[in-house]
Amino acid sequence: MAIQWSEFRKISEVRRGGLRASINAAGVIALNRKAWEDLGEPDAAILLYDEYNRVIGLKPAHPRLENAVPFRTKYANQKRFVIRAIALCNHLGFKIGNTLIFRNPTITDGVLVLELRDTYEFNTRRNFREHGAEV
Repeated sequence: MAIQWSEFRKISEVRRGGLRASINAAGVIALNRKAWEDLGEPDAAILLYDEYNRVIGLKPAHPRLENAVPFRTKYANQKRFVIRAIALCNHLGFKIGNTLIFRNPTITDGVLVLELRDTYEFNTRRNFREHGAEV
């Protein structure tokens, strides 16, 4: 019998004080307070996308700019900040099934960088599954 091993890649642990971001089936990107604050507490952002590297970027912007999308708060106590990216998802032609959690959101040159290749899937049954962002 030939054994074909696959390495188990553990799911990122929740780190207090770390940046957290996700995108759901409705195309809503949610950030935790830390990510929003480190981005400069913007009222809006311009959505960026690198198709080759499969990366979404959020660049802080004034809400009156033509392509700016406003941030909203998810809860009354302002724990999560959301931005609607469904138009971007539709434009690029990808569909998201269950919510994707970005493993390592970073801020580079003032842009929040969200790598679709480095996500895990969260579904409503509280199951986690590795995901290579086949969207």
